[in-house]
Amino acid sequence: MRITEVAPADEAKVIDIICAQIDIVRDRLTSDAGRQALERGLYDLLHRGALPVATVLAWANKGHPAADAAVRRYAYELWHTRQQLPPEVEAYGWAKVIEPIIPKYPPGHVETVDTWQRDIGIAVLVKLCAKGTGLSETRSRTTTTPSAAFLVTKALKRKGHKLKEQAVNRICWAHEKLAARLEAVMPPLPSAF
Repeated sequence: MRITEVAPADEAKVIDIICAQIDIVRDRLTSDAGRQALERGLYDLLHRGALPVATVLAWANKGHPAADAAVRRYAYELWHTRQQLPPEVEAYGWAKVIEPIIPKYPPGHVETVDTWQRDIGIAVLVKLCAKGTGLSETRSRTTTTPSAAFLVTKALKRKGHKLKEQAVNRICWAHEKLAARLEAVMPPLPSAF
């Protein structure tokens, strides 16, 4: 374990500020936040007719949990308000009545779809901390000079998040590639869309 030299009063002050920022975005820092946001977004697009039902059904049929939940909610809302269900949604609903809900993912398996909001929040916290303190955003294993990621990790730990500094560093390094990672885990859109 490396030793980091930071004046205790300065470190405590910065961590207090970071903790206050974490409190503002705490709902988005959970592992499920990204999947839930995607589920709400897909449902909203279905509800408004902005995304073809067939597209979301194709994703759900390929095992995408957020798409499955969005279609189930969409079907329930239409059924509950006694509106006509599109035939393909009705068929999906009847087929799924006897099947279990598509599980999130195997235990211990983290998906980009689940953590994208958390990762954005952490990367922004690190960037703000670096800008406000003049520290570098991340550091290598051999560096003893503190980084913004080091201080954000300490604040996250204080708030109950079990991420190590190395994980926060990885989140920051991968931040620019997040859109591509999200696109890679989503089934492709039909060519007609």
